[in-house]
Amino acid sequence: MSCSSPEPTREALAQAFSRRLAAAMRERGWKPIPSVLLKHFNRVHWGEPITLYTTRSWLRGQYMPRPHRLVSLALCLGVPPDRLMYGQFYQVPCASESGPSLLLSDREHRLVQCLRRLAPQDQWRVEQLAWRSLVPPSQRVGG
Repeated sequence: MSCSSPEPTREALAQAFSRRLAAAMRERGWKPIPSVLLKHFNRVHWGEPITLYTTRSWLRGQYMPRPHRLVSLALCLGVPPDRLMYGQFYQVPCASESGPSLLLSDREHRLVQCLRRLAPQDQWRVEQLAWRSLVPPSQRVGG
């Protein structure tokens, strides 16, 4: 079983990202235009505000957001960051013949069990808190 596949180009990744971004905006009922994205993004982003040029470049597939901006983008769109970033290019690591590809520690297993017992809206809050905690302190508001 082989896990290798050709690496997509930066341009192909950026174009695929722009399609996923526009689709996520439509799912929210927003027109996929830079000014709409700018307004919603800057309401939730805890760092320096972005410009119209930035949102235009994301929607045109010229550039992809930096990781801390991807988290804010996912928050304002109400989608997981990995859905925006990876889409069709995302590959789950191959499982070995002898067992599963992901092994959880006892602590991680207990955490997953606790998360599953939460109401869906509380699961969402925990997920967003986890994503926010991945942003380096220097890039947080007041950081």
